[in-house]
Amino acid sequence: MAVYGGGCIDDLIVLPPLPTGNGRQASITGHTAGFREPWTTEGGVPGVELGADRVLPWGSGCNANEPGWLMTGPNPDQWPVIVWRGHGNPRWALFNCGRAEFLRRLVTAEFDACPLSDLSLWGRVGAFVHHEEQERRFHAGLDPMTGEPDPYAGMFD
Repeated sequence: MAVYGGGCIDDLIVLPPLPTGNGRQASITGHTAGFREPWTTEGGVPGVELGADRVLPWGSGCNANEPGWLMTGPNPDQWPVIVWRGHGNPRWALFNCGRAEFLRRLVTAEFDACPLSDLSLWGRVGAFVHHEEQERRFHAGLDPMTGEPDPYAGMFD
């Protein structure tokens, strides 16, 4: 996070810890309550007895797949990834790897099966675009992810 900050890989938003000040970007702090709510109502990962206060989002907006961490101890480098899969059964899944490893294995299709409930990022190495670059492109009339001219730019201002 210190190197790259928040941004997107295709439809997956990698959340920064705090709001960025422009009012348009989501953040971990802004998504925490919404991420914890289904953990409470649906019971979380089968077999995991930790409460909702031990889950923390790090991503959002990927076709009803919401990734986060299970805060299993004091060292964040050892927190496994959890995913709420909007169309999966069970809804919650646990992956014994960190965020960077999870993303690498997702986009290179190195899990035994796709860890998400859709295939939008499975085996597709997409570019990470920083939230500030997305904002610059948007205001320049470009598609925030591709940088190509946006034919709809300015239509909804």
